[in-house]
Amino acid sequence: MKVCLLNSVYDQQIDSVARLQKQYWHVFYLAEALVDVGHDVEIIQAFQDSRQFDCRGARVTTIVANAHSAVGNSTTVEISDFAEVLKTIARAQANVVHVFGMTLLQPFRALLHWSESTGCKVTASFHGGYPRRNPFRRWQQKRAFRCVSAAFFPAKSFAVRWQESGILSAAAHTVIAPEVCSPFVGVPPARASAEMGIKGQPVLAWSGRLHANKDPFTALRGFERVLDQSPNAELLMAFQTSENLPAVRNFLASRPKVADRVRLLGKIEHAQMEVLFSAANFFVACSSREFGSNALVEALSCGCIPVLSDIPSFRHLTQNIPAARHFNIGDDRGFANGIAGLQRKNLDALSSDVKSAYREYLSYPVLAQRYSATFESL
Repeated sequence: MKVCLLNSVYDQQIDSVARLQKQYWHVFYLAEALVDVGHDVEIIQAFQDSRQFDCRGARVTTIVANAHSAVGNSTTVEISDFAEVLKTIARAQANVVHVFGMTLLQPFRALLHWSESTGCKVTASFHGGYPRRNPFRRWQQKRAFRCVSAAFFPAKSFAVRWQESGILSAAAHTVIAPEVCSPFVGVPPARASAEMGIKGQPVLAWSGRLHANKDPFTALRGFERVLDQSPNAELLMAFQTSENLPAVRNFLASRPKVADRVRLLGKIEHAQMEVLFSAANFFVACSSREFGSNALVEALSCGCIPVLSDIPSFRHLTQNIPAARHFNIGDDRGFANGIAGLQRKNLDALSSDVKSAYREYLSYPVLAQRYSATFESL
């Protein structure tokens, strides 16, 4: 089967193909996995210029994204010439076009009549966002989404929202699958610990924005309780943005015992996250809402034992991981109890079980099989 993967946006700050592949690694890793199960794959990717090259067994065609078509207030821009997208799909003789993201209308508008006239199937994967609230914009969205035959969601609750809104037709398939998988395989824990300068045990890793939704303060209060039982524990916090950094520093300044065992790593390179997760015993997250959680999936691939707030996406991603512990949103005591209960077990054995479960249920070969089965069913 010929499959086209369409990612119609890119960040203007990316100035090379190498950086493009690093930033949008999910597109390229999924393409490789689909090639491995027997599909002929072409990636159509927004970029600063037009070019063609091969990557991970797939053909890549980049199409210019208009510098004036910014998505929201970000530096991300969208392809402006969808006629060129349709030409590329026609040349490829695609059976299925898969669109990354469900909030931008233009890809679906462009594909609507094309799919109806050619019989080419269109699928989409959810990467955050909500159905439009404005009645006219929702009508536009519903009309454009007539072309979507199947949509992939990281948890059932998101699929239900889009179905009940009427955006997705009753005939469209909804498939529950991870939003992304992990490009990591893990590094030897001893090497990772040395590289991260680990001085205590157990090690807890936290990753996210220092934002209220990620709730770093429940993590800090929970960790304070963990120290009552494990005074040599360490909490390593990597954060992409620093909205609440002054408040976090004030919290730590008022608790010297906690501050001595917490390291604020700030923003670190994506590749370095593999070292962090390989050095940690636990991955902890306290979010009140997550669409898919790249960090959790990456941590699982490195063998981190998950201790997480009880939200749908976390529940779904860890449903096949017996060691996973969940606590109520904002419950720092539940956070600490989850860590304490797991510490009575063999952490190395649990870590190995986590990695095995990741490979069996959440890895790219597994995701590609799920996508492939859906494509074949259409």
